[in-house]
Amino acid sequence: MAVGEGKNLSVWDLQTRQAIARLPSGQRVVHLAFSPREKLLAFPVRSRGPATNSQYGIRLWNSETRALVAELPLPGACPGLAFSGDGQTLVTAIGGEQGQIALWRMPEGKQLASYLAPQYDYTWTAFAVAQNLSVAAHATRGDAHKVRVIDLASGQERWSAQAAEENLLALALSSDGKILASGAGFTESTVRLWDVATGTELRRLEGHRSFIAALRFWPDGRTLASASGDQTIRLWDLSNLTNVPPPRVLRGHQDEVHYLELLPDNSTLVSGCKDGSVCFWDTTSNRQESTRITVPGIFRSWGFDPESGSVVTVASNGKVARWKGASFQESEPLFDIGPDFDASLISTDTRWLASRSEQRNLRVWDLRRGALLREWTNGISPQPFAFLPNGKQLVTVDRGDGVHREWDLATWKETQFWRGAGGLTPWCTPAFSPDEHWCLTLNGDGAGLIRDMTTGSERSLNLKLGEVMGVTFSPNGKLFAAAGGAGFAKLWEATTLQEVATFRGVLLGVHSVAFSPDSRRLAIGSSGIEAIQLWDVESSQELLTLEGAGSVFCRTAFSPDGNVLGSRNDAGLLHL
Repeated sequence: MAVGEGKNLSVWDLQTRQAIARLPSGQRVVHLAFSPREKLLAFPVRSRGPATNSQYGIRLWNSETRALVAELPLPGACPGLAFSGDGQTLVTAIGGEQGQIALWRMPEGKQLASYLAPQYDYTWTAFAVAQNLSVAAHATRGDAHKVRVIDLASGQERWSAQAAEENLLALALSSDGKILASGAGFTESTVRLWDVATGTELRRLEGHRSFIAALRFWPDGRTLASASGDQTIRLWDLSNLTNVPPPRVLRGHQDEVHYLELLPDNSTLVSGCKDGSVCFWDTTSNRQESTRITVPGIFRSWGFDPESGSVVTVASNGKVARWKGASFQESEPLFDIGPDFDASLISTDTRWLASRSEQRNLRVWDLRRGALLREWTNGISPQPFAFLPNGKQLVTVDRGDGVHREWDLATWKETQFWRGAGGLTPWCTPAFSPDEHWCLTLNGDGAGLIRDMTTGSERSLNLKLGEVMGVTFSPNGKLFAAAGGAGFAKLWEATTLQEVATFRGVLLGVHSVAFSPDSRRLAIGSSGIEAIQLWDVESSQELLTLEGAGSVFCRTAFSPDGNVLGSRNDAGLLHL
């Protein structure tokens, strides 16, 4: 593998992952090509001659003997080059007003033909060659919106068309020369597919959120990879152009993805990033794509069972059910709490269900037996707020009298109470540390307190988050996270209250946060196309974005085994 590095070219052995050579080029190397048959690497060079005149050329380097084979002179800078499928021909592009496309016989480097082709010569030069040498395509000089397709046998133009609203940045031709893919930028993010024979636009591929920097067809033409400034790569199945399914999205880069190459095994995709990183992707991996399931119904509350094999839901009409099966579609009715309730809460072990009736009575149900255990009232407008992690206490909040109360579920007695409930927002529940030692409550602007549940001592704090929508401790107790409606989430150390990380860039606001059982991942609930974002806690790297139906994913949780992630939107639709 060869990688541009400043004004040099580094060549790497992919088996040992060691650099085996460093070749001077005299310019920033962006475009290069390995022969599919010979042990040849072709790359552009520039040297300074007398009176600072630049001398341009192509160097052919034998990757086995590590020796220079030939140097091909060029009249100008080379914005693109490619080998034919049989490796016997090299096609080069020369930029500028007097731009050319030239064909060279390999390996001796004899020029076979050259055709006038004025074109751009900046970093993202749109240039592509069909492996069967039927056609080449390039962005036209003087009109960055247009693509021009020429016949490589005659040098005649077949057609040209406007292929972008802005700058045409990327082109790729299927190996048989029948389909052309084009991508643009910098505010444009659509991939366009063209019929090479007629110049007809076949369809557009939507999904990227930023400019298209690189495109790459698989040899059979059925898969197209697109790299984008949105830090992702998308793999498109083009088996049926009338019905192209949603693409597979590859995430891992932390900056714009600029380059793509497919290794000869036709399964390993290599991508290059603006930050200098290179990623290798196994595109034939049997890893299943994340599957989104919606549970039929509109729900007020829900929770995973301890074995992770089912979920328990409370529907808006008061019906309680368990959903089982591989896709959580098999419904097992449990019991009915009636429609006269305005709040409900399920314990994390799905043992208890707490609700508040419209008459403001508190009720606690045994979920496993479907039995009402207790109904009582206390305060002005009490509401079930949280079950402690051990499942033996229920915390209620009364915004009317401003009091939190803790209830023992064995004796049904109030064990302690504390104030501060009056300033809480309805959607921000308190968070208890896994050892039940600490209780963290925040109001809408990030102010609040952390309470020692053993001694009753309290410490005021102001996290300056703004629009706090949720807060939670990590299962290992070392961190806590808070969701901010302004579009980001934050992490703090639980003991020192020192801020650890900020996860930014959530366009539609953050409405919930949840840690994975091993505390290594943080799920962020948002809306719509970014319903859930999954982040790595240690590296603060975004790993995955999941699209959902509806908005305000306000109740997010992992299954106890960490294999399923669930979230309920504001309309009550549960996604798994």
